[in-house]
Amino acid sequence: MAEIRVERKEGKGWLWVVLALLVLALLVWWFFGRRNDSTAVGASDSTRVPAAVTADRAAVDGFLSWVGNIDTTNSAAASDLSHEYTATGIRQLAGAIASIARGDSLGGSEVNKQVSALNMLADRLQTEPQSLKHADLANAAFGSAAQLLLNVQQRSFPNASAQVGSVRQAASAISKERPLLEQRAEVNRFFSDAADAVRAMRGGA
Repeated sequence: MAEIRVERKEGKGWLWVVLALLVLALLVWWFFGRRNDSTAVGASDSTRVPAAVTADRAAVDGFLSWVGNIDTTNSAAASDLSHEYTATGIRQLAGAIASIARGDSLGGSEVNKQVSALNMLADRLQTEPQSLKHADLANAAFGSAAQLLLNVQQRSFPNASAQVGSVRQAASAISKERPLLEQRAEVNRFFSDAADAVRAMRGGA
């Protein structure tokens, strides 16, 4: 009778152990790696966001502070209404409106164009010598600023409609037929009303 050789099979259990350890290592790496990445992103955002917010608020607060320094109760100060003063106010207001628009995701190319146009009118107002021309330029600048405020308000700040309405009335009160230096009260009223509107919409900045 022939002898049958029976070879003993070696178990391959070690292979499964190795695979299990690899899977466990991958799970540990994935879990802790994601947690560290999330922490790093959170820390980066916390240092980056305040700078942008501060930049927006600076323009708004700058305009409000400028208007707050207008002394309409002092007759000598009220009479010192130079063309440079009006041009500065227009630039300050333009910057505040641009900041509100950016803060409310409205800072598109159209808003930027209108803000640039306001700054150009301010430059002309400061450099061109004709007094009646200054009244024309101020009327155009105030009207453009009021319209820009209206556009932003209607799209995002419905509760500020009364304040923007006052700005539009103040802008239309600037006469093209009178020298700008004779319209001190009207100019100061426009900036004061514009400050009220900006203050009502400053939550977007």
